[in-house]
Amino acid sequence: DQPRSRGLGDVYKRQILIIVVGAFGVNGFVNFENLPPVSIIVIIHGIFMFAWYTLVVVQAKLIRQRNYNIHITLGKLSIALAAGIVISGIMMTLDSYARSSRVDIVAVNLFITINFIILYTLALVRRGQSDKHKRLILFASISMILPALGRFTQSTGINEFISIPILLILMLIPVIYDLRTLKRVHKTTILGITLIIIGIALTVNLIESSSWIQFLESTIGKR
Repeated sequence: DQPRSRGLGDVYKRQILIIVVGAFGVNGFVNFENLPPVSIIVIIHGIFMFAWYTLVVVQAKLIRQRNYNIHITLGKLSIALAAGIVISGIMMTLDSYARSSRVDIVAVNLFITINFIILYTLALVRRGQSDKHKRLILFASISMILPALGRFTQSTGINEFISIPILLILMLIPVIYDLRTLKRVHKTTILGITLIIIGIALTVNLIESSSWIQFLESTIGKR
């Protein structure tokens, strides 16, 4: 079981960390003059997100090294980190809408937040079942990666909707891993993919919905 954990955990989670940091970093360098003013809440949220993806990599390594006590301690601390991600993410979304009135950002972040909460909560509940726990943490991380992929498309000048097929490709990697190691797709993998795809579909529908726009205008403010 340990070699399998290393194969998916260490390598794939490290790649996700590189994608997130690299996408935001490259976009910040390439489009520096076109970036909106950076507020304190954006900085705080960025720190929380970086801490999360770094922690995920560290936790996978600790399990491989059998440092279970440290892994458990960091896992308990991750509850505060997850709460920080959710709260700062909501505040950042409201701030972004107030400045730009972009309903798409609110819709995207809404389902990112919902999926992260669901997957992370399930990961806590299933922490005694390593096969489920590690996949739930992995998909909780994948569920938040779309904004980073969006920054990647911005920095390269390609259509921003290309980020969705890239996300789908990233979700295929755990499927391939399952098929190679288990000869089937783990139910938790199916759950993670299903939640994210449903989130994408609902996001697209909300963006085009006049009712959604009216709801935002009545609760947050007019465009």
